[in-house]
Amino acid sequence: MKLCFVFSHGWGFDKKIWNILSKKFPPENCIFLDQGYFSDKELSIPDDGHTTFIGIGHSLGFIKLLELKVKFSALVAIQGFLNFLGHGQYLYCKRNLELDVMKRHFEIYPFKTLQSFYAKCGIDGPNITALDKELLRKDLNQLSLKFELPKEVPILVLASKDDVVVPPNLVRDNFKNAKVFFHDKGAHRISSLNCDFIFNKIMGFLDEIKEKGNPAKI
Repeated sequence: MKLCFVFSHGWGFDKKIWNILSKKFPPENCIFLDQGYFSDKELSIPDDGHTTFIGIGHSLGFIKLLELKVKFSALVAIQGFLNFLGHGQYLYCKRNLELDVMKRHFEIYPFKTLQSFYAKCGIDGPNITALDKELLRKDLNQLSLKFELPKEVPILVLASKDDVVVPPNLVRDNFKNAKVFFHDKGAHRISSLNCDFIFNKIMGFLDEIKEKGNPAKI
């Protein structure tokens, strides 16, 4: 079986978010999805029936993996979530208000809203000259929905202690029964700050799956 890593970016980003981390993976074993916020969509995942798929999603990109009709042998959520608003009343009310403000600002000032979002993520953000407002709006609304983990698929959750977009309390709220690891720094981005941490945790996770007798050649 051929091993294939499927990378899925989150809201407001594109596939270039994986540029640093992807250098650690064999390029012939990687597929980088693009939701098409700023360029053409790239969502095709070729399957010859002899491929073991490992899904790696950042933020909303983890949800996008769950929506695919792909049988993943393992899934990795990097600063991801299942319920962006959270379950507890206080957490839900606080985050729902913040999301509502963001939605209203996006309708009037889409570019400024993105730049504000990037600042929360801990990055300067790309120089955006064009965007698909309808697609960004659609996926922004998706943050109000709840999702379920697939049964019998190993899940690894990687997060940052200083992330204000998907903070530690939301991660713990969303993933009560999953294997979760926190990095001290990284905010809501994938960079040289947490790249080694992410790669080492993923490979250790896959080694554990192999040791437990998973038939896929990981």
